[in-house]
Amino acid sequence: MDTNIDKKVFKNFIERRKSQGFTESTINKETKILNKFELWISNNNLNNFNLEIIELYMNQINCGKQAFNKTKCTLLKLYNFALTGNYDVVTKRNEILQINPKYNNYIKDYIEAISNDFDKTTINNKKVFLKYFFIYIDEKEINYPFGLKKYHITEFLNNCICKYSKAYFYKIAYFTREYLNYLFNNKLIKFNGNEIIPKLNACYSTQIPTTYSNDEIKRLLLSVDKTTKIGKRDYLILLLLSTYGIRIGDICNMKLSNFNLELNTLVFIQQKTKKLLELPLFDEIKFALLDYLKNARPSFESEYLFITCTKPYRNYDKRSLRDIVPKYLKIANIDTNGKKKGAHTLRHSLASNMLSNGSNIKEISDILGHNYINTSNQYLTIDIKKLQELCLELPKNYIKEGDFDE
Repeated sequence: MDTNIDKKVFKNFIERRKSQGFTESTINKETKILNKFELWISNNNLNNFNLEIIELYMNQINCGKQAFNKTKCTLLKLYNFALTGNYDVVTKRNEILQINPKYNNYIKDYIEAISNDFDKTTINNKKVFLKYFFIYIDEKEINYPFGLKKYHITEFLNNCICKYSKAYFYKIAYFTREYLNYLFNNKLIKFNGNEIIPKLNACYSTQIPTTYSNDEIKRLLLSVDKTTKIGKRDYLILLLLSTYGIRIGDICNMKLSNFNLELNTLVFIQQKTKKLLELPLFDEIKFALLDYLKNARPSFESEYLFITCTKPYRNYDKRSLRDIVPKYLKIANIDTNGKKKGAHTLRHSLASNMLSNGSNIKEISDILGHNYINTSNQYLTIDIKKLQELCLELPKNYIKEGDFDE
């Protein structure tokens, strides 16, 4: 479908993004993308644009994969905004996972039952993976839930394992088993998930997590200008990320009441796991906290620790703080080639550096606040230096002549 090209559309799109609290960095990147696209349209004397024109433009630009994806995503949002006044992009995956509305109440009842145990992101993931189950139920015309049999579950999982990667299949199986246990406990079926789906060992990615060394973390912290209000805020955030490995979502939700200056403790309930985590409040964190509260935080009554520097005052969301770590990695001139640069890399880095310094998995699991110690096992793959120390030298006569001839 074509839509008229109007400079007001470009301007209104950016204004909408600003009003919804996107960072200045994000707004600047998207503005540059739109300016280049608008110039290309003008040079080609186009009066309308559609999906085909966007695809044509994408085929002509020369940039890296990340910039390419960002450009395409921004232009698709612009197109939807021009058509509907909204910029949400409906992905192919969401179109595929449309379920029969008659199952909506079953999902709704389940989500209400677990809503107090998980954060919003986890619950949304459960919804997505359960849709695979209900699509299968509908295709097989099973009398749900009372007509559900064990062999239906086996057949469903056999079908999934042929279609998806091992990691993705494990997630489908895990959430299906969890849902079957819920149905059994509520006497809607006569078998539980554990009978059919055995305990699954977590299937982690084979990709080694991005980490930065202790020296790089120190350089990152030293790069912050602590004489400014923004610098004081950023320094405290970076300390919390690098010292405790706190998730960025928990940073956003951090409240003043979580800090006990008399007992020198930081206590909060993790958003993701709902687990209470108690950490010692180190002097460096305490001093940075007091400096921020006294000299940088706006005088605005709010239970949240971190609030915006300008009006209207509000607490930050994850999207608002996602550029902090990349910003200071660049200022500190730290090599990020081929590495991730998000806040979660500091969590991985803490685990890696603790492991290098002799901490065991239990200690790492405790400070990161994992529900299960097995979750921390992924960090065993990232201490390359120690793995190299364990390598055995091959006997001199082991390598035969010609073994490495090309």
